[in-house]
Amino acid sequence: MCALSLLHGCVGGQGEGAIEGVLYAEPCGLDRPNFRLEPEFFGASGMHGQLEIRLQRTSGYPNTRDAVSVTLLDVDEAFARLGEPMIVGLDPHGDAQMSLLLYEECPVATSGRDATVVLAAVEGEVIFEAIYSPELDRPDGKRIAGSFRDVRFEDPSQPEKAYAILSGHFDFLFNRGRPAQLFP
Repeated sequence: MCALSLLHGCVGGQGEGAIEGVLYAEPCGLDRPNFRLEPEFFGASGMHGQLEIRLQRTSGYPNTRDAVSVTLLDVDEAFARLGEPMIVGLDPHGDAQMSLLLYEECPVATSGRDATVVLAAVEGEVIFEAIYSPELDRPDGKRIAGSFRDVRFEDPSQPEKAYAILSGHFDFLFNRGRPAQLFP
């Protein structure tokens, strides 16, 4: 089943990549100086000039799996800047935004919390080697590849109690699939 569903289709999920670094989330008792997320599902969905990339621990419903999400806010601009660092942060008019979603590492039901730990990238850079989006009319393949180093993620309401500093890479081919239907 495709984990992402927007009007423009989904990705088949296979690729390669790894994410590692430091993770601390006091709300659920996590203190992982050697945190590692080895994604097995890679997804991308483009809409309105943006591209959301999801690097997910396993396939399955997106709201139940640990993942890193990378959102390019202007795909054409990002394509023009292949190989150059793009600034990651909270600015809605910046280059890119990233999130760390901890659905498995910090499940709501077992931690007694009201919500899943979601950390937003507040500083860092991502570099793309290749970008594909269904909205781009480019004949140069459907590869999506990039890397990031020392991106700082925080819970903006309590940055000292929930944060991560992560580095990683990803490389996969876009494969249009049927949109997911999560109900009969």
